[in-house]
Amino acid sequence: MKTPLNDTALADLIRTRLAELGQTQKWLAEQADVTPQAIHHWMKTGQIASNSARRVALALQVTVDAVLNPGTQPARDREENFQMIWANQRERQLLHWFRLSSEVGKQIAESAAKGAPKLDDLPIRPGD
Repeated sequence: MKTPLNDTALADLIRTRLAELGQTQKWLAEQADVTPQAIHHWMKTGQIASNSARRVALALQVTVDAVLNPGTQPARDREENFQMIWANQRERQLLHWFRLSSEVGKQIAESAAKGAPKLDDLPIRPGD
């Protein structure tokens, strides 16, 4: 039996996230740099190329896996986890330590960060 139009797990994911974000399929097409017809095709077939999936995931604020394998895992990570996808290991470790620190420790870290010199202001650059 043929899958009804726009009744795929990918279509459900796209519809749900667009509603949560208050956006339209046209907006998603612009964000993903594709035509609205491409969005319609993905929703109809449930299939999307990996390069498009990356752009769609970024726009919808979900993981790439959620777009490529919709319905097999929670589509949406907590916002902080989504943002951590883009952080390197050192940044993730610093954030972890910051979250574990006391309020006083957080204030000290924030003060240190505000007063820290920019890389361009250092007489010797790291790695030199």
